[in-house]
Amino acid sequence: MQLSRPLSLFQDSMQVYPVRGSPFCTTKIQEKLLKKLGAERAFPFTFELPAGIPSSVTLQPVKSDQSSKPCGVEYCLKTYIAKDMHETPDRKQIVDLLIKKITHAPDTSAPQPYIECAKNFMMSTNPLHVEARLDKERYVHGEPIYVHITMGNQSTRAVKKLRLSVKQIANICLFSNAIYKCTVATVEHDLNVQPSQTIAQTFSIRPLLEDNRDKRGLALDGQIKSEDTNLASSTIVLPISSRDSLGIVVKYIVKIELFVLAGELKLELPFTLSHPIPEHYEEDMEPIPKQTDANTDNINVELDESAAYNNDVLTSQPDEQLLIDFQDVVLTTQDTDA
Repeated sequence: MQLSRPLSLFQDSMQVYPVRGSPFCTTKIQEKLLKKLGAERAFPFTFELPAGIPSSVTLQPVKSDQSSKPCGVEYCLKTYIAKDMHETPDRKQIVDLLIKKITHAPDTSAPQPYIECAKNFMMSTNPLHVEARLDKERYVHGEPIYVHITMGNQSTRAVKKLRLSVKQIANICLFSNAIYKCTVATVEHDLNVQPSQTIAQTFSIRPLLEDNRDKRGLALDGQIKSEDTNLASSTIVLPISSRDSLGIVVKYIVKIELFVLAGELKLELPFTLSHPIPEHYEEDMEPIPKQTDANTDNINVELDESAAYNNDVLTSQPDEQLLIDFQDVVLTTQDTDA
């Protein structure tokens, strides 16, 4: 489950200070930070992750295995001070920012997942006919999924039980073509649909991480430090994406199983599980330098104090040594993906 070495999927760098080119418009969040920190010491900047790169995903290890980092995709923004863009910085001059790239459900309508199937049984002239559909195609984490089933039993056998399950399918594109399938929710209902009987019922199921804490290989949204997380969001694959840059591709399906005497019928309905677009996201992020596809991805940033920034190092130095002439140095950022 662990990689023996980090694999870089995306890497880029930019100069923050002195500013090159025309200055960009700051966002409302940056304006608030400038007022709090002071324009003389704070230097706002904006960077863009290219379209098609994977979201932050981590494969859940077993609880007993805490020896190494789990397999997954994570992003780190490294900020440092140097005299040249290509100069190797001193570790004491680097501050790391962990970034969690989240997939948001597009605010567009999509057709309801629908499937119908008919199955003939031995010694039965007519088939068992089943239609199934979901109430919508896109769901947010924690939301119940409603499955509408219409069943026309023209066979000679009675339908005794219905089983609904939500399955997560994670295709690991990082180092091999491994596929992990995990059942993240299951419900069963007793039925008694006799021959020549027709029924139409709605059933619900809710996939939650709380019910799957002990499942090894389950794909989760990337974590910053020890924060809680949730099941990994469905991967939205763009046409420009290549397989090598996808990282971990996550899909979800609702599996429907109908049990009759000495037989069964199975159906599958795919759906998208994702985060909703934050209520004040567009308001807080305006104005932006240029129009981008901000509906599908969002970035959460948090300072990794343990890995980047040693308070003991800073406090042990005299105050006068901490003053830097910004006319002679270049402040750069380097964002990498491990």
